[in-house]
Amino acid sequence: MGDKFEVWSTRLFPKGQGAEAYRLTGVAARCNWVVLSDNAEPHAALRVRPDAPAAPRTIFLSLRKPWPAYELFARDVLPVLKTPFVLFSGSEDVTTPNQTDRRWPATPQHIRSIMDSILAHPQLTAWYTENLDADIHPKLRPMPLGLLTEDGGPAMAEKLEFEELARRPLSVLCAHRHREGPQWEPRRKVSALARDTAWINWTTILDEPVEEPVFKRLLSRHSFVLCVEGGGLDPSPKAWLALLHGAIPIIRKSPTAAAYEDLPVIMVDDWESGAITLEKLEEWRTRLSADFQQKEGWRQDWYERLSFQTGWTRRAGLLSNESLTKSEACPPFNPALARPQDPPPPTRYQVVSPGGPAAGVLARWLEPEGPPAIWILTQSQHRLPPPPAFRTQKFIYVFSDPRTLALSLFHQRSGQLSRPDSAPAASGRPQADPSAEDPGQDLKSFLKQGRNPFHLEEHFDNWFHGSQPYPVLFVRYESLPDTAAQLGRWLGLQRPASGLEQAEADWRTLPADDQAALDAVYGDFARRLESLPGLILRQQGQTFKI
Repeated sequence: MGDKFEVWSTRLFPKGQGAEAYRLTGVAARCNWVVLSDNAEPHAALRVRPDAPAAPRTIFLSLRKPWPAYELFARDVLPVLKTPFVLFSGSEDVTTPNQTDRRWPATPQHIRSIMDSILAHPQLTAWYTENLDADIHPKLRPMPLGLLTEDGGPAMAEKLEFEELARRPLSVLCAHRHREGPQWEPRRKVSALARDTAWINWTTILDEPVEEPVFKRLLSRHSFVLCVEGGGLDPSPKAWLALLHGAIPIIRKSPTAAAYEDLPVIMVDDWESGAITLEKLEEWRTRLSADFQQKEGWRQDWYERLSFQTGWTRRAGLLSNESLTKSEACPPFNPALARPQDPPPPTRYQVVSPGGPAAGVLARWLEPEGPPAIWILTQSQHRLPPPPAFRTQKFIYVFSDPRTLALSLFHQRSGQLSRPDSAPAASGRPQADPSAEDPGQDLKSFLKQGRNPFHLEEHFDNWFHGSQPYPVLFVRYESLPDTAAQLGRWLGLQRPASGLEQAEADWRTLPADDQAALDAVYGDFARRLESLPGLILRQQGQTFKI
């Protein structure tokens, strides 16, 4: 494509010339106030943008020389904050809050006290930090490092033409630097695994550094890239480079890795031999190819996900309810509304579903004449209920027979109609049979591995068994015509049951062998859901009557 766009970036340069010498780029350039720090004198300095409001809404805390930076923040910034603000911290590999990076000392007690004061500040909306090492507070959240630039300027990346993920070899690139010391043991371990017979057949291993153009070509020719932590907990900038070249990063789960949940990455529990197998690679690529690279405009969507503006709006937008993460766009928590027996006010709702048409049907029923209800459709296995900082009384989780839901999702991803025997699409053109183009995409092949390819049960259990402080109303899709009146009373709405017609897709319309394949994967889960009532109110792991 040739044109460039700005991507997410948190690092500041030049180093070693004192705090006042830094050039503001990336996140810091957008913030109203910036606390800079450096190993050279002066160690810390406060810089205020000329156009900044008297009461800063966004603040950047550079951690290149962390302890003087925190001390200046506590002395000169924290006491004057009287209005809501979002705090960003980073620009170094030191970790927060415990500082576990072996190249720096652990967080001293007086700095922990400053951190506690920040988190307890009544005007703090959120604190985003690089290299989060522990989940200690709902307002303290991870953010990715993003991309580095050689000259320390804005992180600009080209919109490149590259092979779609589904057309690439099913291969993994292992390329990282090794250094002395225990800090780099994970990379040494992964390199040894990559040379082992379990990984060797589908892994490319680079023993020596290569020129940057060669490395980028390798990124474009592999489906996956191992992004192993070493200098800090964050897998960036390699993860960002991989995504920019259309490859999927594989990273290890950690508090830091949670910053990547809205990006197309794979997270493994640990760097062990069984964490990555050829079967898992096939499943991951099938899932991610369909999500991000088999629809019109996928390439532009890919770059928008990585753009600086998307990341900034998602985080700084919390101050004005402009967040792109819809599950976070909700009003402040009011303890008076938190009693499970009380219905939420009759306003907008967040309708949650692992996918399929059910959430859309309910959202349109809730607001038939106004703007659509806020709703979340995600097939991500990492999707969890929002953190307690975004408590709300507006969550409705729609569940349905997972066999029909999986069928609907398969047809949605493969480009087929909602029923295998349907006539031409609305456009008048008959839908192509995906199995004719890719034998691995027909339903039998898709299910032959006998696993849950959409992670439907995990998605449901994350919500149903979560300990979130806000109530979540679970609604069975198939029961909606019968429970509509009760649901409407709880929501404070008067709605007729019309408009809750069921979708056409039904797994029981399939041939017997396809039914058997679906039931083998989802039957136990389906029968578990069948034992539940049509309406269930859950809060803090307990069930309440409505």
